[in-house]
Amino acid sequence: MNNNTEEFLQKLAPCIERGDLDACVEEAAQVAQEMGVGAGELLRLSAEEGRNSRYGFAYVIALAAAQSLGGINKAIAYYNAALAANYIGKLKETEQYYKKAIEINPNYGEARSNYASLLKEHSRKSEAEDQYKKITDPKYIFAHIDYADLLIEKGQFSEAENQARIVLQVAPENPYAYMILGNILTEEDFFEEAIKEYQAALKNSTSMMDSEISEIHNKLGWLYGELKQYKKAQKEFRKACKRDSMNVKARRNLRKLRKLKIETEISTIQIFLGIVLLLLLFLLYIIFWIKRFSEMVFFAQIDILIALLIYIFLYPNIEKIKIGATGIEFEKSPGRTKSQSSGFES
Repeated sequence: MNNNTEEFLQKLAPCIERGDLDACVEEAAQVAQEMGVGAGELLRLSAEEGRNSRYGFAYVIALAAAQSLGGINKAIAYYNAALAANYIGKLKETEQYYKKAIEINPNYGEARSNYASLLKEHSRKSEAEDQYKKITDPKYIFAHIDYADLLIEKGQFSEAENQARIVLQVAPENPYAYMILGNILTEEDFFEEAIKEYQAALKNSTSMMDSEISEIHNKLGWLYGELKQYKKAQKEFRKACKRDSMNVKARRNLRKLRKLKIETEISTIQIFLGIVLLLLLFLLYIIFWIKRFSEMVFFAQIDILIALLIYIFLYPNIEKIKIGATGIEFEKSPGRTKSQSSGFES
C-alpha cells in the first residue's frame, strides 16, 4: 500500500466510523478525485480491504469505484460491494448489488452463484433454481454443489446426482460432491453405497472445515446404526465429537449407544465355550459308537449341546434383534453447510 492510498484510507476512516456507510460513498469518490486516486486503484483497494476483513471500507470503496468504471470492471465493483454488504448484514444491499453485477455481465458466474446461494439461504428456492440453471460453466463448482443441495430438498435425486457428477468431472477429488452423492444414496436407502461415498469425502477432506468433517462422521455413524453395526457407529460418533465439540447430534447419538450395551464381535469366552462344546460333541459321538447306548439318549444330548452352541454364538445377534424392535433412532446431521465464494476481485 503506497502513501497516497494510506492517506486516502485515513481521510475516509472518520466517515466509516460514524456508521452510515451509504453516505460515505460520495465522500470517498470526492476524496479519491481530490487525491488523484483512480477508479482502477479504488477497485483494487476494495478487494484488498475485503480480504483484510475491513468490510465497511470494502463496501464504500467498491461503490465509489463503480461510479467511474464501466463494463466488466463495473460489474466486479458491484460484486465486491455485495460481498462486503453480506458480511456486515446489509441483506437488501447484498441482493441489490449482486443483481447489478449480473445485469452488467450476465455471464458473471461468480456473482450469479453467490446470488443463488443467498436466495436459497432465505428460502426463495424457485428464484435460486432459476439462477443456478443460468450458470452453464462447470468451473463454478460450489454453484453445482448448492444446486444439488436444493434439488435434494425438492426430492429430485437424479438431477442432484447429475450436478455432483459434473463437479467430479472437473474436480475428481472434490469432497462436497462425494458428500452430495452420500446424501442422495442415504435418502434412497442405499446405505452401504452411501458409506463408500462418505468415506471418499473424508479421504479428500483436507479443504473442509472441522464442522463439515464432523457432520460426515455423524452421517456415517447414523448409517452404521441403521445397519446394526453399533461398534462402527460408536467409532464414527466419537470422531464427530472430536472434530467438533459442538456437534450436539453426535453427542446425543453416543448417549443412545451407551444404552445398547452391544457386543458386536465374538468374544474369547465365546470361542472357548464353543471349543469345549465341540469337544464334548466329538467325545459323545465316540462314546456312542463304543458303548452303543440308547440312540434316544444320544440324540437328546446332541440336541442340547448344539442348542447351547448356537445360543453362545448367536447371542449378540439376538440382542440386536431385541434392540431393533425398540425403535431406537439416531440423529442425522443436516446437509452441507452453506458456502459462498468469498473472494473479492480487483
